[in-house]
Parts: sequence; C-alpha cells; structure tokens
Amino acid sequence: MKTNSLFLKNKSGNKQKSLSIRPGAAILLLLLCSIFTACSRGPSDEELQKNITAALDNDTQLKGQKLNIAVKEGELTIAGEVPTEAERLKAYKKAAETPGVKKVNDRIKVTPPPRVYTLPAGTTVRVVMLSGVDSSVNRVGETFPSSLVFALTSGDTVIIPEGTEVVVMLAEAQQAGRLKGASQLEVTLKSVTYLGTTYELFSETVSAVGESRGSQSAKRIGIATGIGAAVGAIAGKGKGALIGAGIGAAGSTAYQLATKGPSVRIPAQTKLDFKLRDAVTITLPPKEQ
Repeated sequence: MKTNSLFLKNKSGNKQKSLSIRPGAAILLLLLCSIFTACSRGPSDEELQKNITAALDNDTQLKGQKLNIAVKEGELTIAGEVPTEAERLKAYKKAAETPGVKKVNDRIKVTPPPRVYTLPAGTTVRVVMLSGVDSSVNRVGETFPSSLVFALTSGDTVIIPEGTEVVVMLAEAQQAGRLKGASQLEVTLKSVTYLGTTYELFSETVSAVGESRGSQSAKRIGIATGIGAAVGAIAGKGKGALIGAGIGAAGSTAYQLATKGPSVRIPAQTKLDFKLRDAVTITLPPKEQ
C-alpha cells in the first residue's frame, strides 16, 4: 500500500524522513482538523439567537415579555420593553452569559404597566348638578353636566379627583296627570371622563316627584337627617314653591327640588347621591418613579 511521507530538513539542509502517513489516515486527519476548526469558531449567529431566545423563554419572570433578539457575527442586540429595571438587568445578564456571545447591545426600555382599579357595585358617587333639569322642558335621553363632590378612591389612592365632570342623563320624565297626577323626573349617571378616557357608568336612578296637579308645593326627597341639615322653603301663591337644602353634619345629601305648575325640577347646584349598579374598571397611567 502506498504511503505518503513527510520530510523535514535538518540543520545541514538535507531532507530527513520523519513520518509516513497512509492515505486513509491523512483523510481522517484532515477531517479532524476541519471539525476542530469549526468547533473553535463557536455557534453560528442563528444558533446564538435560538439559544438566547430559549434561555429567556425558560425564565418565568421573562417569559412572555416583548423582547427582540438580533445577532450579527456574535454581537447581540436585545430590544423591547419590560415592566421593571430588575427584569431588564436579568435579560441582559442571560444574554451576556450565553456561550459564544461577544458583545451585548442593550436596547431594552423599562415601561411600568398601567394601574388598574375597580369601583365596585354599590359605590356612592356624589355629584353637584351644573345645570337644571325640568320635566316640562327636557326629554328622556338628554344629558346634563355635573361635578364630583368627593373624589373616588381605592384605599388611600385617589382614582378620580373631586371636581371631575360627570355626565348625568334624564332617564324618565312624567308630567302631572300621567303618573297618578304627579310630575316626576328620574336621572341616572351616564359617564365620567378622566385623563382623556371616558368610562360608561351604570347607576341606580334618583327620582324627583312633585305633588299632584293643582298643588303648588314641592315634595322633599332624600333630605339630610344629620345634625346641621338646613331646609328652607320659599312659597307664594301662583308662583310655585322652592325647597332648598344643605348638607348635614353626617354628610347626607339633601336634594333641591322645585315644582312650577304641573312640572318638577332639579335645579342647578343640587347635590345628588348615585349608587353604582355595576362595577367599573378605571385604568390610570403608571405611577411616576
């Protein structure tokens, strides 16, 4: 069998036979060298990307985060968003510790999630009417501006501050003679807008009922019974009657109602208490760090 010999020159310049290699052995040697060279180059960019993605997905804290991985010649760029600084550092560390990664370019942004609160059913929402409602003028479905008297809160956190505009809707309007001889108004909450977002509200109705036709006096409803409640009546023949009310020390609401002829009114500046019929979820921006 023919063999290949390797020769080395000695100091005198003469060739000296040092090693004889069979052809099969030479091929095997070349194959081993190529494998060694490939191994020394490390994983390809595609393999690195798969390895890093798998490492992030296997982490319960980082799984599902919106992270993008790009690799070029062993240099990795990781971008996207995570909710905390701790998660950003964790993602960077996992990428940097992946075998074969030469450099990591961190493009991750920390974006805290929005704050979400729920106002449960039964929550009391107190508003002050900014315009009046009249059973003889207004129609069902019309809306009226009002303002929150007290902030809506969750624990110590203010969700919607006092003074925020709330929309009230006329749900029912009856004139005297159509409902057992008495005029009636029913209003309900419709919506509240805060920080550019409008939230639909579903509440129980508040009713204002006048006396039967021919009577020029008004009927009080929901008048505060707490200490400090003040109710004043101004009445005149043929002019109708106006019932004014204040807020008692116990915080109860007194509704201001008036009738004029067969109609019933809820004047501007009347304070009304509504109870939410359905829970409402409020989403606020992340808290500033």
